[in-house]
Amino acid sequence: MGTIKTTNIESISGSGTVTLGTSGETFTVPSGVTVNMSSATQTGVGESNTPYFRAYNNTNVGANFSSSTTTVARLNATNFDSGSGFNTSTYKYTIPSSSAGKYFFHTNMRLNNNYTNAYFAIYFFKNGSEHSFASNYYDDYSANPIVEHSSIVDMSVGDTMEVRLNTNGGSPELDGNGTARYSFFEGFKISS
Repeated sequence: MGTIKTTNIESISGSGTVTLGTSGETFTVPSGVTVNMSSATQTGVGESNTPYFRAYNNTNVGANFSSSTTTVARLNATNFDSGSGFNTSTYKYTIPSSSAGKYFFHTNMRLNNNYTNAYFAIYFFKNGSEHSFASNYYDDYSANPIVEHSSIVDMSVGDTMEVRLNTNGGSPELDGNGTARYSFFEGFKISS
């Protein structure tokens, strides 16, 4: 219909709400136009990446597991857990209510032993079933082997995710060291 040219749009009172368009309409920003919102308070734009969490083993005590057996990583403490989804007794993260979506999960696990000719594998188990894994094989002597693994996973409310470990090395023990420095499991929501 026409073009409105101006340098400023404000509400009549100077402190109210200005509404652009109505339901069902589309506002198009042409190529080459920059929308600078760096100084504005932004709501409803992008994702907030919540909920988020990081769990770890706060002591090596109780972190032993059986060789050549896939075992839940006993992560009994959290650095943070915005949705209160990580259970430090079952070692599982449960998706909180109203938080279904795609999640980024990451884990870093280190063993508190020395190995030669051994493998070390870590797994993500979603709702009790294997989802994905990563592993390393150590041909030569290796002190405190480490494996990392990441995955983006569709999660529904009530779904669980946990880390499990497996190695054929003798007397395996998860290295907790009392912090999240060596062995941890973390994640956050990236989209709905």
